[in-house]
Amino acid sequence: MAERVIAFTIDSTVPQDAEDAVIAAVGFVDGVATVQRLSPGSTIPEIRRMGVATVGEGSTAPDASTVAARIRDLPGIQSADLAPDRGLL
Repeated sequence: MAERVIAFTIDSTVPQDAEDAVIAAVGFVDGVATVQRLSPGSTIPEIRRMGVATVGEGSTAPDASTVAARIRDLPGIQSADLAPDRGLL
């Protein structure tokens, strides 16, 4: 099965110096295997607040839509959605 990716955005009300704490909180969500900013060196606030998380695989891992909902419920998160599959046709 292909790795599932969740794209998320940190809310614009979160101060820049608190963004790393929000990223860290995403990493502690059950089912998240990795988390990172989309473009950590960006000077554009809207892009700097974007991130991606990968969902762990295995029989005990929650499904990706559940993980996305858990990320969406975190304080400081504006949105979190499954990235579309990019498989070959």
